[in-house]
Amino acid sequence: MPSFGQSTPAGHSIREHLTAFVYISRAEKSFPYKEMRALLDRSRINNEKHDVTSCLIYWQEAVFIQYIEEPDDTARQLMKNISLDSNHRILVTTN
Repeated sequence: MPSFGQSTPAGHSIREHLTAFVYISRAEKSFPYKEMRALLDRSRINNEKHDVTSCLIYWQEAVFIQYIEEPDDTARQLMKNISLDSNHRILVTTN
């Protein structure tokens, strides 16, 4: 297994400085399938652009739970953007 800072066999580098956090939020409205699909598509594009890995759970049409892992230099800005999103209200965050 490669150590931090080295490349994996696939050529991907293993990042040394990551920030990870989880947040739970309440949706301001129910998201129909098409809206949720559009949200996921936008998120995937932005995540790839900013080297972010995440897992989003949408539970009982009301609650978002998301784990995010990203480079240290983008962590604060991403959390600020998430907290300003009017589609939900942050209830709990680990960071």
